[in-house]
Amino acid sequence: MGSSKGPSKGWGVPRGGGRWLKLEGEADHVEAIIGADLDEIANPPSGVYRYLYGPAEAFCHRLIEDIPGFEDLFIVEKRAGELNVNIKPTPTLWMSSANVTAQLHYDPSHNFHVLLHGSKQLTLYPPSMWRSMKLYPSVHPAHRQLQKGEAAPLKGGMTFTLEAGQVLYIPPYWFHLISAGTEGGVSMTVISPSYEEMLFSGYVLNHRFDLSPPFSEANTLQERLTCAFGLIALVLEKFLDNLYLRRNFVSFLKSHRHVPFSRHCREDIECYTNPEHVKKVMDDYRLQMVAGRVAAVFTDIRHKGGDRESSELLLSDYIEQVISWGLQGGQEVPCVIISCSHIFTHLQHP
Repeated sequence: MGSSKGPSKGWGVPRGGGRWLKLEGEADHVEAIIGADLDEIANPPSGVYRYLYGPAEAFCHRLIEDIPGFEDLFIVEKRAGELNVNIKPTPTLWMSSANVTAQLHYDPSHNFHVLLHGSKQLTLYPPSMWRSMKLYPSVHPAHRQLQKGEAAPLKGGMTFTLEAGQVLYIPPYWFHLISAGTEGGVSMTVISPSYEEMLFSGYVLNHRFDLSPPFSEANTLQERLTCAFGLIALVLEKFLDNLYLRRNFVSFLKSHRHVPFSRHCREDIECYTNPEHVKKVMDDYRLQMVAGRVAAVFTDIRHKGGDRESSELLLSDYIEQVISWGLQGGQEVPCVIISCSHIFTHLQHP
């Protein structure tokens, strides 16, 4: 779906879900307040591509002041208060030369994309399409992005063309592919944490393994991985209460996020533990309590969103992070998941 030019005054409703925004100045004004030559950004020397981003305030605070209704672009979740989270808007400025494309990726936050100069084409895909994409694991520097060499899906997306003065809202966990037009693009994004993001970060990722038993009692690699596999097995059992769903989920996790890295794995990779040891640690009531809390978070996220997609994306991240804790590093996580996931996939607590 495309969009035509917006109205000359005030707000309107463009086709396809975009939103018009009346700016106070034209391109020369934007150029002056960010201190950049927009023509040079759009048309750099041959073979050179520009792609710059950073906090908007680091360029010029006036850029934010010149956007009427900026505060309206910041979303505060109704349930944020119960999480005791102090939230501030985080506007980011993006500048790119002509025809530069940002790899397909998703963000866990609410995202208003404000175009200030030039044009951009954005293609959005719903979270339900995550299984049709090969994403980098959470332990990879390019986490949340499509793996190199993989193409964006040909079907299922919605395409919008933004011009200066337009805003597009990108919901949490929606994949998006962004390409600058022939004049390059200068834009600002206003990011607000989603409830799912705050819940996952506050109650799952911030868990201190080193301070809570039985994890704090695991001193060797074998003991840590035994605890890690036991925790993952319990969380999978509580969240995906059907053995077929668990096997299907882990099989997908291996094939789409980790098999592409198998060429880096040693042939003699060890699991450092076995199902009997994992079964024993699964009887530890302290491990069961942690697993229950984590599974409850994923269930809450699933119910709030009305589907499994966002929660399964986060569950994939969680499994990788727990194994990374067991290994005390993320480099071998893909190898361990490929070779050892049978240990935590098929176990059930009696």
